[in-house]
Amino acid sequence: MPGVIWQQNLQNRAHKFEKAGKLISAGSSYLRASTYWRVSLMYFGDWQDPRMQEFSQRSKDCYDRALELNGYPGEAIRIPYENTYLPGHFYRSPFAKNKKAPLLIVIPGRDTWADDTIWVTDAAIKRGIHALTFDGPGQGMALRLQDLKFRPDFGNVLGPVIDFAQKQEEVDSEQIGGNGYELWRLFSSAWCSF
Repeated sequence: MPGVIWQQNLQNRAHKFEKAGKLISAGSSYLRASTYWRVSLMYFGDWQDPRMQEFSQRSKDCYDRALELNGYPGEAIRIPYENTYLPGHFYRSPFAKNKKAPLLIVIPGRDTWADDTIWVTDAAIKRGIHALTFDGPGQGMALRLQDLKFRPDFGNVLGPVIDFAQKQEEVDSEQIGGNGYELWRLFSSAWCSF
C-alpha cells in the first residue's frame, strides 16, 4: 500500500522484537508505530477513504499493545455516550497513596488524539493522580472510527465522561480536575464552572 512504509516497518519491527522476547524494544516500537499511523492521517480530507478507519484502528491496536508490553498502568475504555461510546484510556496510578485518589481528565485538542497526551498522563500518574483520556466528537478515534462530529455544546459530552469517572472505585469524586488543549481549554473551563 503506497504511503505506509514507515508505519508498517515500525509495526513489523515491533512484532519481530516481541517474537524474539525483546519486550521493551517491542513496546517502544509499537508506541512509535502508533504515532506514525495517527500522524499519517493528519491531512486526510476524504472521510470515506478506507485508509481512514484502517490506519486509525492500526494506531489504536499498536498503542494498546505498547501499554501492555511496557507494563504501563493504562487500559482501553469505552465511555457510554448517547447511543454509542467515547473511546479512551484510564490510567491507574501505582503511586496513589490512598484507596481513592484524585483524577485528571485530559481533553485533547482538535488535532490532538487522546493517545497523543501520554506525556501528560505520565506526569499525573507519577504524582499519585489517576488519569483519563478520551476522544470526543470531532476528535481522534471518535471522529475517524465512529463518525462522531464536533458539537458546540461540549458540556453534553463532558457529563457522561464525569459520570464514568465517578463510577471508578479508585477515584475520589471530590478531586476530579480537567486539562484541555486548544479550543477544549475553553470547554474545560466552562465545565468547571458548573
